[in-house]
Amino acid sequence: MASVATTSILTAIDRIIERAGEVKVCEDHTKLVTTSLIRLQ
Repeated sequence: MASVATTSILTAIDRIIERAGEVKVCEDHTKLVTTSLIRLQ
C-alpha cells in the first residue's frame, strides 16, 4: 500500500516540476517580447 502512495506522490511531484518548467519557458518568452517591444519604441 505504501508503494502506491509513494508512486502517486512521485507522479504529483513530476507534474509540479513539469509545470514549473512550462512557467519558466513562459517567463523567458515574456522577457523576449518585452525586450523586443522596448527596442521598437
